Amino acid sequence: EDDGFYELQPADYFNLVSNRIAEQSKALKTRKMREAELAAQRAKITKAVMRVRFPDGYILEADFHPSETVRSLVDLLLKVIARPDLPFYL
Repeated sequence: EDDGFYELQPADYFNLVSNRIAEQSKALKTRKMREAELAAQRAKITKAVMRVRFPDGYILEADFHPSETVRSLVDLLLKVIARPDLPFYL
């Protein structure tokens, strides 16, 4: 049998893309609906685990709430490093 049937043709690709766009635009949502969906997605993530490897080989692992910023990580590092007065980068 000819295998050409299984190859994706440009017309097939454009049909797939247009069908996907049509499916996504079916449900027009209000801002409140979109915000509620986003909040539900965020609620699924309960923690963010961060690991920092120091030059001497030690690894610091800390759990943060997803709403915390990078500043929280920097503040923690300033508490645990030996010389917080020296500059460092992540």
